[in-house]
Amino acid sequence: MACYHVNQRDEIRRAYLLNRSWFYDNKYWLEYIIKETAAFCLCYYLFKSNIPNQGGLDHFVNCGFKESGLDYHKAGTPYNIFVQKCKNLMNQRQSITSAFEKQTTLKEKQYRTHLNASNDCVRFLLHQ
Repeated sequence: MACYHVNQRDEIRRAYLLNRSWFYDNKYWLEYIIKETAAFCLCYYLFKSNIPNQGGLDHFVNCGFKESGLDYHKAGTPYNIFVQKCKNLMNQRQSITSAFEKQTTLKEKQYRTHLNASNDCVRFLLHQ
């Protein structure tokens, strides 16, 4: 670091600490705060709960982690549970609104079918 210009050191340090491939691979859950030069886990923040025998969950929410901690963080079982919960939350096809819309279109098709059948019956009876 000493061989770089003083004005470039901070930029180089950030580039070293902030691995851009992290964000490509983990873009839906990884939050980065430049001021603290640390990454934070959105999934842990959203779904953090009291899991027995799992100390240190607050570390990924309050303190963040550097590059060396990312692999350790991703290797844990709580991480996998929280990521699955986060994916389910962000999946719009599983949302309640989507379920109602699907049901509404189905009901609408059924209503039109019944209405057309009723109209056909009335037309048939009127022609007799």
